[in-house]
Amino acid sequence: MSELQSSEAFSRLQFFRSEVQFEAAQLNNRISAFLTAQSFLLITYGSAMNNSNPDWGTWFRLVAPLIFAALGIALAVNIRPSIQASLEVIKHWHDKQQNVIDTHEELSAYNVNAGGGITEDSVSTHKGRRYALTTLTIMIGAWLVLGAVSVAMFALGQG
Repeated sequence: MSELQSSEAFSRLQFFRSEVQFEAAQLNNRISAFLTAQSFLLITYGSAMNNSNPDWGTWFRLVAPLIFAALGIALAVNIRPSIQASLEVIKHWHDKQQNVIDTHEELSAYNVNAGGGITEDSVSTHKGRRYALTTLTIMIGAWLVLGAVSVAMFALGQG
């Protein structure tokens, strides 16, 4: 084992990187669970819109899809603070990691932002953050449109 690998700074760097990996995995799990729930709601929305019962199908096509749309919006609003918190924790650990690298010159070889400025890694990190938050906004917008579609179809069917 080299002197560098046995140093306290290297151990701290390894710890910070493992924390970043753990938090990123947590974030990925949250987004995956959110998208799975949204997929289920979209399937049930489609099934509800396909109801053709002559007695209560018209009202069912109005009420059930609106409930699913409300649930989809509620899920997106509910998970947003969790995703934002994960992103803040990841940024915190990245900052600590960068601080260790900046204060210990022997760790400069482990710096993913070695060239300074915009690197492929920093662009990827920014895109990942943007994806995590825009996914929620896109799903809220989609549910608003789908809710409006069920109301419009009900109104057109009654006329």
